[in-house]
Amino acid sequence: MDGGCKTSVGLMTSVDESSKEKFTVRSAAHSWGVIRPAIEAKIGCINVTTLGQENEGRELIVCRSLGEYGLDICGISETKWKGKGTRDVIWTENGKKQGYTIFYSGVGEKEKAYGGVAIAVKSSLASSVSAWDAIDERLMWVRFNADNVPTTFISCYAPTDVAEKKDKDSFYDVLERIIQEVPGRDSLVVFGDFNARVGRNNKSWEGVLGMHGLNEEMTDNGRRLLELCSSHSLCVASTFFRHKRVHKYTHYSRNAQHTKSQIDHILVRKRWITSVRDTRVYRGADFCGTDHRLLIARTMAKLKTKKPTPNHKINLDRLNDPNFRKDFELNVKNRFEALVDELSDTETLWSSVKEVTVNLALEVCGKRHKKRDEWLNEDIIQLAEKKKNLFKKWLSVKERQKNVTNKVNKAQEEYKKANRACIKAARRAKAEYVERKGKELEEHTRRHNTRGVYQTIKELGGARGHQWGLK
Repeated sequence: MDGGCKTSVGLMTSVDESSKEKFTVRSAAHSWGVIRPAIEAKIGCINVTTLGQENEGRELIVCRSLGEYGLDICGISETKWKGKGTRDVIWTENGKKQGYTIFYSGVGEKEKAYGGVAIAVKSSLASSVSAWDAIDERLMWVRFNADNVPTTFISCYAPTDVAEKKDKDSFYDVLERIIQEVPGRDSLVVFGDFNARVGRNNKSWEGVLGMHGLNEEMTDNGRRLLELCSSHSLCVASTFFRHKRVHKYTHYSRNAQHTKSQIDHILVRKRWITSVRDTRVYRGADFCGTDHRLLIARTMAKLKTKKPTPNHKINLDRLNDPNFRKDFELNVKNRFEALVDELSDTETLWSSVKEVTVNLALEVCGKRHKKRDEWLNEDIIQLAEKKKNLFKKWLSVKERQKNVTNKVNKAQEEYKKANRACIKAARRAKAEYVERKGKELEEHTRRHNTRGVYQTIKELGGARGHQWGLK
């Protein structure tokens, strides 16, 4: 594990967030004057067990599930991806493009796949990311330079309770250094799979735990997490909201006892707890058979920066058509003759020539739309929908007919079969897509079409490796 903390966020003196008065949501709002923007952001975290290899297409299934729940940011644990970088996941639904940019951090390329963390950011928010860093296979962070308050997200995957003491110490030492270097004015969110049961002793951990935690025994990891929260004025958000127990369990163990626990958490700074509207588990979200459940916090936070002026790219390929080229030349000639008669100043003439040329090119050639040969077809969408419905059916049978083992097993087997079929179809479609693009690449190379070669490579690779603020 990396002993140092590589970070692009400047080291600043933290705001003293301690308070002598009893901490409550109301007192925090009055004493700190919390900003309450009128925009709701949904933040989540999930342990997916694995995102598979690049050609399997699991990341698309996961991102579609995130899109169904309207998540803006999601911390993903145990991706088992190697290396570090970004990947764009795009799909079209009801004629509208949707997608996420996944920032990820994992073990080295030559190491055995293990752990791995990521942060999925809605595509419309990706441009607001001002810096990010991949620490190791257990920790990474992303910072948003939002309009009102900068926000830093730290994604975590902590060692289990049975892990060696030195591994736990190393993880929390690195996490503490990252938190210390986050500016005190930032809104801070730390989320992920902490493998920590924190219990509900809110009297001993006043301000850190709310009144609605689960009545379960605190573990060693739970104690370490609460000590970290206490040292850095953090709250365990899910314990501040009253919900049914089934909406608090984040992990359903596959052991003989079928243990249920709350080990995935979303932590926020005390001064920002009033901006969190709700935090609960959504059991219906399906992530390729993981034994964890999606935890979502609804917050009042504006993550997006001001919309930049659109930079329209002109579809110059249309000029290869003689009809379009002739039309363009004729229009340019007519417009330029009028300009020369009207203007004599060189600077003004140049500005006018530039403006007329660009506007005329847009008018005749049109805008270049980003084309993406998507491998996601209707068959896969239907299989994914069937899998999701069977997953919900299995959950329903487990709750209502606990004692009828054969019905529960049958529902579980039906879901597993549908899940395998969906993954197999996605893998096959992705392989066909890559093969088709490979043939296109060969054809462009044979014709010495450099632009076509570059475009095909870009479509195959997406934005992978494009890193904001990565050192």
